[in-house]
Formats: sequence, structure tokens, C-alpha cells
Amino acid sequence: MSYRTILFLALNGWLPRRADTFEKLAKIGQGTYSNVYKACDCLLNKVVALKKVRFDNLDPESVKFIAREIIILRRRGDHPNVIKLEGVVTTKMSFSLHFVFECMEYDLKAIQEQKGVKFSEPEIKCYMN
Repeated sequence: MSYRTILFLALNGWLPRRADTFEKLAKIGQGTYSNVYKACDCLLNKVVALKKVRFDNLDPESVKFIAREIIILRRRGDHPNVIKLEGVVTTKMSFSLHFVFECMEYDLKAIQEQKGVKFSEPEIKCYMN
């Protein structure tokens, strides 16, 4: 199965939103394939996280990895310990997609990296379930 087919299957059933329905507020992170922005969903008047993924310079294996991530997030969307993937945004002139996530004030990694913060065993079990 080609990487394009896998990506198509991952996004199947979603109607993409237009980029101009969001206003980027600040860059809040970045990963291997993406940048993450705090943004305002102007239609719903709420704060979200936009993960911008560029596909023009990715190899097929990376696209497959991203597609698998989307499929897993869509399946686990109602789990209390998994960030909710709410939708996808497309742009006319770009080789990128924006994934719309619920916005969290903190991420677990940032909390864990704060000096003096140590999770108890019950807290770790809670996050792992």
C-alpha cells in the first residue's frame, strides 16, 4: 500500500477546514516533522493547538508514520489521557496540513522537566492507563 493511500485512509471521512478560520497566536512547540501553534478557532471561538506538518520534503516512510499517528489518535479520541485530534485544515498553496488538537496548558514532558518535579507511582499509573 502506498504512503498516499495510507494518508488518504487516515483522513477519510473528515471534511477539512479552511486555514483562514483560524488565527495563530504563538508558536508553542516543534517536533521532527512539524511546528505546533496555539491558535484561535474563529468559528467556535475557542483556543486550539495547530500542528503544521509539511509533506513536500518528507520521505514515504515518514508520511506512513504520520498517517499511523492520525489513525491511532482518531481511534483513541475519547480517551481521557490522549489529546483529542479534532480535525484537519488545508491550505490552497501549501504542501502542508494542519491538524487541530484540543489545547492543553501544559504538556507532560514540560512538567516532568521542571526542576524538583517527581511523579509518584500512583500518578505514573494514572497517566499510563
